Amino acid sequence: MTTNEKLKKLRELMSQHNLDAFYVNTADSHQSEYISDHFKTRAWLTGFDGSAGYALVTKDAALLWADGRYFIQAAKQIEGSEFELMKIDIEGFPTLKEYLLDNLPQGGRLGLDGRIVSQAAFEEIAGYLKKKDIELVSNLDLVGDIWTDRPALPKAKAWLHDLKFTGLTAAEKLANVRAKMTKGAYDYALYAGLDDICWLFNFRGGDVPYNPVVLSYALISQDEARLFIDLDKVDQKLRSYMEENGVTLVAYEDLISHLKQLPAGAMVLNRDRIGTAFYTAIPAHMEISSELDYPHMLKAELNEVELANVRNSSLRDSVALTRFIFWVKDQAAQGADLNELNVLDKLYDLRKQGEYFVDISFNPISAYGSNAAMMHYSPTPDNHAKLKPGKLYLIDSGGQYLDGTTDITRTLSLGEVTKAEKYDYTLTLKALINLASQPFLTGTSGHYLDVLARSVMWQHGLDYKCGTGHPFGYLLGVHEGPGRFARVVINLTELKPGMLMTIEPGVYREGVSGVRIENDFVVMLGEKYDIDQYLYFDNLTFVPLDRELIDPDMLSAKELKWTNDFHAQVLEKVEPLLKDEREKEWLRQTCAPLS
Repeated sequence: MTTNEKLKKLRELMSQHNLDAFYVNTADSHQSEYISDHFKTRAWLTGFDGSAGYALVTKDAALLWADGRYFIQAAKQIEGSEFELMKIDIEGFPTLKEYLLDNLPQGGRLGLDGRIVSQAAFEEIAGYLKKKDIELVSNLDLVGDIWTDRPALPKAKAWLHDLKFTGLTAAEKLANVRAKMTKGAYDYALYAGLDDICWLFNFRGGDVPYNPVVLSYALISQDEARLFIDLDKVDQKLRSYMEENGVTLVAYEDLISHLKQLPAGAMVLNRDRIGTAFYTAIPAHMEISSELDYPHMLKAELNEVELANVRNSSLRDSVALTRFIFWVKDQAAQGADLNELNVLDKLYDLRKQGEYFVDISFNPISAYGSNAAMMHYSPTPDNHAKLKPGKLYLIDSGGQYLDGTTDITRTLSLGEVTKAEKYDYTLTLKALINLASQPFLTGTSGHYLDVLARSVMWQHGLDYKCGTGHPFGYLLGVHEGPGRFARVVINLTELKPGMLMTIEPGVYREGVSGVRIENDFVVMLGEKYDIDQYLYFDNLTFVPLDRELIDPDMLSAKELKWTNDFHAQVLEKVEPLLKDEREKEWLRQTCAPLS
């Protein structure tokens, strides 16, 4: 079916249910960032396959909302269909709520799938539309009803994450969760976040692309832990481990029936992570409070075992990416037939050679020339560019290892570079250095630190329409909470020792080029002056910068020292792990001090 044919069928169902509009968000029943194919209803309906966005279909309109990362991509992918692009946070484009209030009739009806719309989102929309007495009908999956060849729920096997990687048993982690429950006077805690659940119970799987998680829910009380999971995915080793750690396995689809049978008490959950269909199944006699999930906060601060492991996996990943950069530059100089797609096979192979490799951590952004201006561009067999001298090449990629997760970006010169390219690259480097080198007081959030990188761009009349960085997981999601570096989205979560963060400013010129540099960091305890305790960012990434693209005249003395010190560390750590003499010689030249 074409997109417009899908819209016609959807509207027929809307008419049968007496709906004025139907809302399609991008989520699964766990509010995951990346979702399995079964849940990709928005992508299937609209044709836009970016990782974020939402759609609204009315009787006479079809609208797709996307953020600044996807303006170019979304416009291309919905071209020729009835869908119209709504640009999020751009003047002149209404928000979803504004559009609904302005266009739905008094007493109208809005349909949605309550399994994948969080309770927080449901309450927000319902509160806004109450002004016009608009009814929300939350038990409909109309897109699923017309998606005749919809993929089934994933069936990948779950597996145990060993203690030498986790540092704590599931029983010890549960004890930490229950201690927090006791402090809050809660009888029950309900969790739906897949990264939180897999971390809490020390297991992993393959239900979501690039994220080694398993579709599951957890219901915790002071004397019982219920893990709702497809029982066919659990082998005897994992089943025995759960038994030993006091965990009861329950069928994945049985959550609602278990919730309905709960006695009176107090429950803590996160309205942002629990679908409204599950929330409304909780009995009225249960007193419900909403907080950030305890495992979400606990896992954000790595323990000593996890941190030591992350340093090891980050170095191995740095070696793989360093070798890849040398290979690309060398092959391009020889006139090899390289393109955005086929070079990824080489990168995958280099990562796979490293110890404890599991998978890549996301679909790589492999972008040449103007394609790099699209922040989340990915090549396809039908749409990819050749890599040849004359333009820049951007590679944003990462790995999943038993001992950690990585997310690194480098922009490469292929041949001679222009003054404009040096300007953009060096400006990006200055922005990264300004944030990465700044000590900060305990209690500070990423929201306030974001400006340290962005202000470098503002001084030159530039900005990047995305956050400056994000937390990432431990053999889990490459994008995780609780904090972030962002300007528009206000996040006041304190940065604490052991938290993993990326820093990734950039310059994006539509139709011309894109430049981004991204390193992984861990927050560490720093100096204490009187009563003021400071923290700092400790670098985990040791991949060389592109020497040809750095203009030393644009760097201050402090920035030049940071760059030279960074390259000295790269050379010290990576060179001994290289076997090819040509790679070593190239690295020595690349990391030589700039003057």
